[in-house]
Amino acid sequence: MARIVLIVPNFFSIAEDMRLNLINEGYKVELIYDRPFKSPIYHALAKYFPSLVERITEPYYLEKFNKIKNVDSLIVINGQTVSSRIYDQISLKFPNCKKILYMWDSTENRPTALKYKDFFDDIFSFDPKSCFEHNLKFLPLFFFKKLKKK
Repeated sequence: MARIVLIVPNFFSIAEDMRLNLINEGYKVELIYDRPFKSPIYHALAKYFPSLVERITEPYYLEKFNKIKNVDSLIVINGQTVSSRIYDQISLKFPNCKKILYMWDSTENRPTALKYKDFFDDIFSFDPKSCFEHNLKFLPLFFFKKLKKK
């Protein structure tokens, strides 16, 4: 069974829905929220001072990845709180892991999102303009079957 680490914002129930959908597709999934703190101040810092937030969250990510033994794929949604140190650790510990970034926000709204783009094997965005400007692969936003109108 392939193992996926999913780093995703804890936004409504989307993270858990994504995890369950991947499990239903046959994957073993380790879910890591990209923001370990839920305070509005932390969210504001993540938007306006991403480098500071990266340093603040490094111990959280190190603790999570130290517990993981094997990873086939890493899927990062937006990735605004993951530091270069954490990406380096992932590359060292899991050298054969496929690394995917999905931008569910435009690069105009997240201007620092692509600063680690060389780390990823594939980068996708729902935003055609971001894809064109940054040579990303277009992939429409995902949806969940439970929301499908009957």
